[in-house]
Formats: sequence, structure tokens, C-alpha cells
Amino acid sequence: MLEWFFLCGGFVAAGSLPSASSLPDGLVPQSQELTDVARRTARFLSCRVCEERVTSLLAIFRSEIEKAYSVDEDWAEKLPEGMGSARQLCDMKDLSALLLGQRLDIDLHDDGSASLKKAVVTQEVFYPETLHSEKFHYKSYMVQHACQKAFDDMELIADAVARAYEGARRRGASDAQLLMMLNRAGRAACSQTRACVDEGKLRKSMAGAKPHQKRPAHAEL
Repeated sequence: MLEWFFLCGGFVAAGSLPSASSLPDGLVPQSQELTDVARRTARFLSCRVCEERVTSLLAIFRSEIEKAYSVDEDWAEKLPEGMGSARQLCDMKDLSALLLGQRLDIDLHDDGSASLKKAVVTQEVFYPETLHSEKFHYKSYMVQHACQKAFDDMELIADAVARAYEGARRRGASDAQLLMMLNRAGRAACSQTRACVDEGKLRKSMAGAKPHQKRPAHAEL
């Protein structure tokens, strides 16, 4: 039986779901097809979302470390647990505040890929604090899904931040230098998460699959 769902003011067949770049920015009823498009496109956002979320978590990273640094010799191993699960770290309310504060919008491309970019001054940026099946915002779902995939490797990120903290203490770094070192280490660790590595492979495979442009005849003269 052919399944239909409501999209952008009308009903369309499930098999004719458009590409992500042609979907509306507003709230629409959730469907399995729309969810699949969002999940597929979210694979291109994990690296950048991870980096932005790490920066927004610096104060919490520092607080968790300093709370246990002098009283627990296993503080570094316990840091991931203290920071919380990927689900907690990627709560939509926090992600909404982050993206709206940075005015970051998802740029959807015709080839099915996506990227985060700074919105222009006149552009309205919208990310609801909660997701509902009746009022589904697929861009917010993309961001949350990408975030959770990256922070499934929280141990890797936390280890990099912990080592940066110890290095900063040995150097006698100032507060500003400490935060800069934690930020640099955490963002660099994002590139080593499975989600980000997979994103890199996906982008590389797509770039290799694009047909080479034929040189114009006059260029061969």
C-alpha cells in the first residue's frame, strides 16, 4: 500500500520524498521517510557540531576536572561519566541555545551533503528546544543526531581534554591559556571520533564520484 504524508501544505507519496535541500524549514509532521533523510544528511554534520559543542562545554569540563583533580587519582578516567551521556550532552534545549547564540544554520546541498554556516544578518535562524512528531523540525533532528553520534566517543574527547589540563598545569598556564588549550584539544579530538572519521570518508567518496569536468576545446590549443 502506498504511504502518504503531509509536507509543506500538501500530501506527497512516500516514494517521492524530495532531497534534503528542497525540504521546508518549518515544522511538519514526522514520517519515517523524513526521518531517514534527516539521519542520512546528519552524517555530514558530526565534525562541526562536535567542535561547537566542545567549546560550549569548556566551563563544565573545567569544573568537573577541578572538582576531582586533587582528591581522586582516577579523575581522568571518571571524567566522561561526570560529563554525562551523549544523550544528555546533546539535549535539544542546549543545542538550540548554542546554535541560536552562534547564529549557525544548516546549509543543505543538492548532492545530499550539508554543512554548518554563519547565517547572514537578515536570515532568521530557528531551532526549537524540543522535538515533537506532530511538529517535526528536521534540521534540529539532524543536529541532535550528529551530536549524539560524535559524543558516543566521549571517552576519546574527555581523554584529550584531561591530558591538555595536565599539560596546562605543568606549564603554569593562565586561565585564558588553560581554556584555549582545553578547547584546542577537545576540538582536535572531535576529528578522531568514529562519526567524524566516517564523515571524512563519505565526503571523500562523494568528491571522487563527481565526474571530472571536460576541458574546453580552446584550453587544449
